[in-house]
Amino acid sequence: MRKRTLIIVSCLIVVVAAIVLVRPDPPLAVTASFRGYTNGPTGGRLAMFAVTNGSSVTIRRWGIYCPESQQQPGLRQTLHLGPNVFLTPGQSEVISAAVPTPAEVWRVTFHCSRDGWRRRFSDWMGQRSGGLINAVVPGSWRGVPIQSVESGWIEP
Repeated sequence: MRKRTLIIVSCLIVVVAAIVLVRPDPPLAVTASFRGYTNGPTGGRLAMFAVTNGSSVTIRRWGIYCPESQQQPGLRQTLHLGPNVFLTPGQSEVISAAVPTPAEVWRVTFHCSRDGWRRRFSDWMGQRSGGLINAVVPGSWRGVPIQSVESGWIEP
């Protein structure tokens, strides 16, 4: 009887853990809004954006951004912005990004993900990738879902 109870309880724990791991998280409430232009330290033109975390969880704003031209939608170049930044609920940051040339209507996309155990596990897996871990742990568990956050279209 004890062995049977242990098997049933173990199966229930595995089912609950699988549901928790597979269940998709709700979308993050993150916005990116254009704040204006400024001059950079070398005299180049920079665009200022406010990224605001309206979610109830801490997020990671990835250290890249992707400008996109309205004349060539879908064609995005990934540019380095700096280190990843963590934003707590309600927190905002102002980001300076290089303005694409030639001058045309454009927007920018930032990438965010939910902070938590899954992000820490993913970072840990990234540092120790390969070998037995990659064979045992499914790829979908080794990464974190990333959400794109687009600004509105900006006139030059």
